[in-house]
Amino acid sequence: MTDRVLELLRTRPELAELAAFPFDFDVSRAYHVEDVHLASGASLEPIAGDDTGGTYFLCGGTAVLHASSEGDAVLFADSVGEALEMLVRLPGWCENVSAELDEEELRAAVRAADDAAREEFAPELDAQRAALISGLDLPDRPLTELFAMAESAAGRTEPDHVLLNSHELCAYRLDESYRQPLRDVVLAPGREALERMRSGDLGAWDEAAADPVLRAGVLRAARYDRRDGDLELLRFLLDTRVPRGPSGSRSGGWPRCWWRCTGRKGTFRCCGRPPPGRSPTVPGPWRGPVPRRRSGTGGMGPRRASSPGSSWPTGRAASSTPGSSSSACWTTRARTRAGSGS
Repeated sequence: MTDRVLELLRTRPELAELAAFPFDFDVSRAYHVEDVHLASGASLEPIAGDDTGGTYFLCGGTAVLHASSEGDAVLFADSVGEALEMLVRLPGWCENVSAELDEEELRAAVRAADDAAREEFAPELDAQRAALISGLDLPDRPLTELFAMAESAAGRTEPDHVLLNSHELCAYRLDESYRQPLRDVVLAPGREALERMRSGDLGAWDEAAADPVLRAGVLRAARYDRRDGDLELLRFLLDTRVPRGPSGSRSGGWPRCWWRCTGRKGTFRCCGRPPPGRSPTVPGPWRGPVPRRRSGTGGMGPRRASSPGSSWPTGRAASSTPGSSSSACWTTRARTRAGSGS
């Protein structure tokens, strides 16, 4: 679907001429100096150029990206209409503007820049601006809102709108103030799904259950943003992680045990069981049961006996006495045999 404002510029030459000069959005320069594509793989269409060799691209059919001829690129606006609003009412020659200025200060800065522009190259600036705003039917927003929209778009350049050179796969530069920490980029899908799950969106619960990567992201996001009401969804996610046996039943329950007891992969301190598929007679990164002090037992509390038919010794045999050689847990005996080569 073609953007309404872009269609007007392409079909009405008088509006296209006004956009090209003095506002530097020339639809007749819809090309770039080299082959490029978006890192996300979304569609990319050059729609206009500026007088410095830069290019405006339509990304995914909606958003507008600006790439300079010097190797810089930034998400400019969420639509062609918003891009023209910014170029017409906050034009490029207004350099002394910032987020710290209020509405009156922004208007004063624009007036001062416009006065200089009238003297240097655009004596009919006021009439040209009014004609373009009217012809494109652009809304009359506060300048502070326009500036905030521009800053918001620039801050969303990463990761989906990073521009790459198609031959060398080098990324175009982005100002450091608009870059996102990699941690935030990685956790963003998990944070979004977590908020949806908290709001009761059943679709988000189904998505997290079906996608192991998303499920891991939600768990990590919950770890850094803990809420009192998260217990139910955490139990759901951790139950989903438990592998099913051939009969379809949950087997083992070790992921929940791992998360609750240690929070670290490979350390099983509460139950003494190795991960599924690992032999209890081969030393591994897991640990046996944590010794508990108990008066009158030589420093070791009683252990459960192995269940009948079980191939995993679960601790001290029922008939063992405190301090006897048979009281050692199975991991200690396994390591001793492995060390002696027996």
